Amino acid sequence: MTAVKTAAEKRGYNVAGIDIYKDALKQVEKYPTLKTAKFAGIIVSGRTENLATLDDEPYIFATNVGLQAEILPYIEPTK
Repeated sequence: MTAVKTAAEKRGYNVAGIDIYKDALKQVEKYPTLKTAKFAGIIVSGRTENLATLDDEPYIFATNVGLQAEILPYIEPTK
């Protein structure tokens, strides 16, 4: 939650008029643990060659190739 608070305070990024960092903060405050969180889907990341077999699966809604995430100093990566 600390990382989301910091991001909401320091960053501003609007998508369709919604500040995604402030919206994330609202969601974390509403659902503070993974047990209470509600998910409409998940994002899977990794190397293209490792994820290629997922492209044709019926449960996959969309795929993107070549996207990179910005590394932020106040968000500790899990790996």
